[in-house]
Amino acid sequence: MSDVPQGPGWWQASDGRYYPPEQFPGAAPTPPETPPEVPPAQPPTMPVAPAPGTPPPPGAMIGGAPPPGVGGAPGAPPSSSSSSGCVKALVVVAVLFAFLGLGTFLLVAFVFDRAANELEDLAGDVEEMQQIAEETGIQSSSRNTTNPPQADIALESCEVNDSTTFEGRVEVTATGTIENHSSKTSDYWVLVSFRDDGVDVASDFVSLDNVDADQVVDWTATSSSVTAEGDLTCKIVQIERWEAGLTPPDIVTEGG
Repeated sequence: MSDVPQGPGWWQASDGRYYPPEQFPGAAPTPPETPPEVPPAQPPTMPVAPAPGTPPPPGAMIGGAPPPGVGGAPGAPPSSSSSSGCVKALVVVAVLFAFLGLGTFLLVAFVFDRAANELEDLAGDVEEMQQIAEETGIQSSSRNTTNPPQADIALESCEVNDSTTFEGRVEVTATGTIENHSSKTSDYWVLVSFRDDGVDVASDFVSLDNVDADQVVDWTATSSSVTAEGDLTCKIVQIERWEAGLTPPDIVTEGG
């Protein structure tokens, strides 16, 4: 009750006081408010493994659900940072391939250019070697066309011994000098041919070791089994020169 009304429906009694609507004579009592019903908590359910041989239901995830934080909702777009990383990786790979391709091209071009220059130099050397061989009549595998070994050797004598050996054969001796025009101590190999009217009937070779630069040495070649019917002559056929102490070149004589 109150001396003044507290809201709509309040009524004044004979004592002059105001009462709430629910206390008006003949009014139905207001039922007490009941709290909303809360359903009992359900215990967690565990997934039941299907029987062996039973195919999984449609849409079921094979291997179980992923752990929290792994994967995402189906069809979710990738994050922007992941896409940016992929683009950067592709750019780096493309740049590497471009550099590798350019490097390979330059390397191949360099090798071909060097090989072409070497072949050109070799062709020029071979042409000069052939010219020297034609001018001197002496063969050599040396590519030194500035100081060729053919210019080092000289034939000074070709003598026939008057006394014959067995079966009418005679002894022929060729002598000469070698002057080393190269800048290094060198070894020499010389092939001398003994000829009857220009036809080779015998030969001998001479080896000289450790001939210093600008040194002059004598050499002698002899054959004691020469059969001749005409004029006997001596001819230097081939000369090889290489730096002393190194492996000598493969010597191929004029006859193979």
